[in-house]
Amino acid sequence: MRFASAVTDWPHPTRRVFITETSDLISYATQIYSDGSKIGGKVGAGVAVYTDKMLLRKCKYKLQDCCSNNQAEQIVILKSLELLPTLEDHNTRTVEIFADSKVTLASLKNSSIHSFLTEEICNMVGHLTMLNWTIHFGWVKAHTGIEGNEVADKLAKEAAQDADDQNIVYARIPTTSVSTELQKEGIVE
Repeated sequence: MRFASAVTDWPHPTRRVFITETSDLISYATQIYSDGSKIGGKVGAGVAVYTDKMLLRKCKYKLQDCCSNNQAEQIVILKSLELLPTLEDHNTRTVEIFADSKVTLASLKNSSIHSFLTEEICNMVGHLTMLNWTIHFGWVKAHTGIEGNEVADKLAKEAAQDADDQNIVYARIPTTSVSTELQKEGIVE
């Protein structure tokens, strides 16, 4: 996969992928619950994939300590999108992806946000849509006993606390962190 890294890689506004919210009117074959966690300076992400209400796959991802919780929330969505074509039975290509991060979901819907991970998610949604996947996103309230969200939360925390730094899937420093550090050092105002 080629990563969008420059303004020239941003899609023309007429080709922008629009993120669609989940609908009670659609019967989704696959439900994905994603979560990110930053605990004690350690960052992880987890995903629980359900097909026909049965837990099909669990994955956890470790991120570099410099990453933010928002990046963890976004990387796990990207990783879950990458999982879709590998599912055993993907003849019914309707998917709802749940996240408990309103910030992440809002950034995906905002066409003026071009952060690296947001662009990658939109690019992947566009690619999968061209392959006849229907992908919708929904918000789920955290820590309310929803099984998929609880599984994803547990996986994210396990990944964050994993001592093995060999399997880090993402290591970009958020620009907001760089800006904050430069302001602390008095380099910029």
